[in-house]
Amino acid sequence: MNNYGTMGLKRGVPVIYLTTFYIFVLAVFVSAIGGFMFYKVSCKKLSRTLSYILGGIASLLLSYPMTKLLLLGGVWFFHLPIAVLSIVVYVAFLLNSNGSSKLISWVGIVVLALTISGHVYLIILSIFLK
Repeated sequence: MNNYGTMGLKRGVPVIYLTTFYIFVLAVFVSAIGGFMFYKVSCKKLSRTLSYILGGIASLLLSYPMTKLLLLGGVWFFHLPIAVLSIVVYVAFLLNSNGSSKLISWVGIVVLALTISGHVYLIILSIFLK
């Protein structure tokens, strides 16, 4: 019996892509939330500008261990998209906390576009590295 579907792919392959995509999104949000929490804690003790920068750095620093932890040892091509998207989501959290709702809609559009492009990037790399 043949294990291939209608397009020549094994039946379990799309499930692997979706699982990878959801883990990817989880790593982005955990990194961004960690950076935002660091911003909130440091905002009371440091200047606001320094807190913005330190929160972004914390978000970047958290993206690497989240990539290694969630993606089974980490793969080098996952870290860059996760780091970029975590900074974008961190900025969206900052804008939302300051009451800039119009900017949040634009950041949401950018995040959606980057998430879709990241998903396509992961699919293409997984096909070529197979």
